[in-house]
Amino acid sequence: MSIADSSHLVQSHPDWVSMDVDRLGKSFYYNDGNPLSESLKQLKHKTLNEAIKNNNIDFLKEHSRSSEGLMDNELRCKIWPLFLEIPSIDENSDSVLQQSASCFLDDLNVNDLPPHRDEEQIKLDIKRSFTIVSHLRSTTVDHSSFTGIYSSSDIDKLKRDLLNLLVKMFRTYPALHYYQGYHDIASIILLVCQNHQNPGDELAFRLLERLSLFHLRDFMITDINLSTIHLKLIPALLEDVDPTLYELLKQTSNVYRLTNGALYDYGFVQGLSSILTMFSHDINNLPQLLMTWDFILSYNSISACAYVYTAALLFSKDDIFRKLGLNPRPVTDFSDVDPDAVHSLVSPSTLFANLTDQDMANILHSASQLSKEHPLDQLSNNHTTFNFWFGEYNPHSVLKTTSTGGPAPQSYYSLATSNNDLAELIQTQDQEVTKQTLVDSNLLAKIMDLQDDSVTDDYSPSESHSLSSSISSLASGTSSVNTRIAEASSQILKRLLHSSHHSQRTSPEPGDGEKKRPKGLSRIYKVSLTVGFVGFMIHFLLTKRNPEMIKLSRLLGGDWSIGGLVNSLSTFGGMVAGEAKNSARHAYETISEQARINFGQVGLGTLRATYFDL
Repeated sequence: MSIADSSHLVQSHPDWVSMDVDRLGKSFYYNDGNPLSESLKQLKHKTLNEAIKNNNIDFLKEHSRSSEGLMDNELRCKIWPLFLEIPSIDENSDSVLQQSASCFLDDLNVNDLPPHRDEEQIKLDIKRSFTIVSHLRSTTVDHSSFTGIYSSSDIDKLKRDLLNLLVKMFRTYPALHYYQGYHDIASIILLVCQNHQNPGDELAFRLLERLSLFHLRDFMITDINLSTIHLKLIPALLEDVDPTLYELLKQTSNVYRLTNGALYDYGFVQGLSSILTMFSHDINNLPQLLMTWDFILSYNSISACAYVYTAALLFSKDDIFRKLGLNPRPVTDFSDVDPDAVHSLVSPSTLFANLTDQDMANILHSASQLSKEHPLDQLSNNHTTFNFWFGEYNPHSVLKTTSTGGPAPQSYYSLATSNNDLAELIQTQDQEVTKQTLVDSNLLAKIMDLQDDSVTDDYSPSESHSLSSSISSLASGTSSVNTRIAEASSQILKRLLHSSHHSQRTSPEPGDGEKKRPKGLSRIYKVSLTVGFVGFMIHFLLTKRNPEMIKLSRLLGGDWSIGGLVNSLSTFGGMVAGEAKNSARHAYETISEQARINFGQVGLGTLRATYFDL
């Protein structure tokens, strides 16, 4: 809405003269935080309906990012499909999407389709779903609970509808992998669509279908590492926008601490639940959450989530530094800061707790400004961040194909009509992210080797300079991915055991001329830990039910053709070698960073149980 438009509104409605027209025209979000008056709501509602009739998408996007977003679910049911480029349900069109699987399945009982491999987990999550309803707050001043609106029978019906929706989705698209938190997204869609005049179930399916195939697909492939790469966009943005906060964020990175600051891989696991669920797991104020969804969907790109989270960090910066007892300065050494304290303060449970409507409005406005001033492919660090992660190694990511903010390539419409195309695409994405993970793992291992070699009894500054030069050279190049499972295991265990020893090094005794390392673990313990760890990784790989492993097992069970056996063994060996290092790295980083466990101090049973419980 321009200033001229605002002036015209004021002239047409004298009771609005007291409104600050200049501020209303320049920014929708920078306001006093008060809810819109009923007259303003009525006008906005009428204006949005006119824009829908005229198919004025730009106008709708602008107003969806304004105060209170799209205001009500009736408008959302009309406008969200437009943002996601979904034809209306009653539209008689010959478009590809109109003939998608979601349409012809209306004549097919979903029970006739094979169960999805993740259905048992889906059922477990649905039992715990809609507990959020007790926390959702209405738009009333006293923020009364929605439990007064949703009775127990209503919640039971929502759970049944949610089960039907998810079962239909995953039986229709068996190549997709369910992840915990996906049901939160489906729950919000159901809440929005349930009272719609059109067939609510069909509309909910169409919205969830489009979100899944075009925007959430990176989270629904086999390899979870692509989801964590999305999280790296948050530090990448902060490095451009606020270097001081970026430096503080580094302290939460296990890789950064493991390499003594020599390598920061932009790892940021704290925002995982927010990104995977589009904040539906972390924002318990329903109007604020729906306003956030209006904002995100208006960009037609899942990258909007990274901007919102970054904006929330910037909004809370002063409070974060205050609670840490720090004074934010352009250059600050944060090496003595407690990583656990930083981790807690930058997590969504802290960032999005007790936000007022004005706070949320300011965060969304800041996110809008960030998206304009700092496009991901134009960041100053993009050669090592976005263009590296999603250009060189993951070109089939949604951020480079179907969730860019613009129209999706026509070739990707077939994802809604061909399970084979979808399965092949997911397999391609798995291969891409695995290749990148192996390169990252090799780089980390070589940096650790350089650091190992540099730890001598008479360590000198010249050696430190040589080490830094070598690390810089490594970081700027690429690494070979031809590693074997034994090498991967020994490298990681070497790091773990060395880390345990190194942390126990003592100061020299009086009269000693040099530092001495304490005696390490016994050879027997080292060998048993190594063998056990290799077994753990092989078990982890087998549980993924990789097609090549299944193919090999079938071959060994009956088909003994020499050519087939050699090819399968070759594929199996290369795949095990690659995925073993990927799995080991992911297991080590996840357990070390999230569970704060020292690998040298846990038994193998505890290690396996801990990893699979995370």
